[in-house]
Amino acid sequence: MQKSIYNQQKPFVYLWRDRLTNRYYLGYHNGKNPRYVCSSKYMRREYKERPSDFRRRILKIGSKKEMIKLERKLLISRRNQFGKRYYNLIVSAENGFPEWTDEMKKTKSLSLKGKKKSEETIRKMSQPRSEEHKRNLSKAHLGIKHTIATRLKMSKSMTGIKKGPQSEERKSKASEWMKEYWRQRKIIA
Repeated sequence: MQKSIYNQQKPFVYLWRDRLTNRYYLGYHNGKNPRYVCSSKYMRREYKERPSDFRRRILKIGSKKEMIKLERKLLISRRNQFGKRYYNLIVSAENGFPEWTDEMKKTKSLSLKGKKKSEETIRKMSQPRSEEHKRNLSKAHLGIKHTIATRLKMSKSMTGIKKGPQSEERKSKASEWMKEYWRQRKIIA
C-alpha cells in the first residue's frame, strides 16, 4: 500500500486487485481514513481473510467532484464485468445513490411476486406506535453529554434568534420561496 498518499488527505480513485482470483474492485475514497478498504462487503470479507493477496493502485488524485465523476465513468465502462471480473455490483448515480440495473429490478420484482402482507401486518402498521416503542427510540439519545465548549457554541449560534410565532412577513416570504422552488423543480423534471 502507498502510505504517502494518505498524508495528503485528498480524494482519489483506486483499483484493488485480488491476485488469487484475478478480480478487481474500483472505487472512490475521500482520503481521510487511511484504514479504509472499500464499500463492498464481499470484497472486504475476502480482504479480511487474506490481505496479502490484495494490492491497491491509486489511479488518480483530485477534487471530490472530479473523482466521483471519474469513478462513475470507469465503472460504467466495466459494468458488463460486474460480479464476474469485478467485485463491484452497482454504479452509483451522480447524486451518490445506486442506479438499478435491469437485472437488479428483475431480481427484486421476482422476490416480491406473490407476497402479500397479511391482514394482521396491515392492522399493526396502521396502529400508532406504542409508548414502550417510543421510549426505546428515545433511549438512543440518552446519556449524550455535550462538552462546555460545545454548549457555548450552541448557545452562541442561537443568540439573536427569536423564539415563538413567526411574523406574517416571514411566513409569506417562506411561502413564496417554496412556491418558486417547486416551480423550478417541475421545469427541470
